[in-house]
Amino acid sequence: MKRIKILLSLFVMLGLAGCTDQKAKEPDQKPSVTKVHTKTLVSQSPSVTAREEIKKRKDVSNVKAVNTDKELLVALEIEQFDRLHIKKTVKEVKSKLKKHFQIIR
Repeated sequence: MKRIKILLSLFVMLGLAGCTDQKAKEPDQKPSVTKVHTKTLVSQSPSVTAREEIKKRKDVSNVKAVNTDKELLVALEIEQFDRLHIKKTVKEVKSKLKKHFQIIR
């Protein structure tokens, strides 16, 4: 019986010690911020055109695109059920963009 009381009181003390507010003990840390910029502006018209072309597809719910002077990066958000055919969709979109643009890999 004594063992049960000792174990129970030990668990209660450990539980209370684990519930202390440790965030108050830590000093405030400021995040490091790095300014990134480019001096030359790149026209985003190819990415806008690609976005509009891909949005016409029924299986794609959202598109994000950005380009540099050498690359076009596209991110697709595909509907839940259509994710079963994701490889086929990506292949079709990629081939369509390769035909339309010369800046894609």
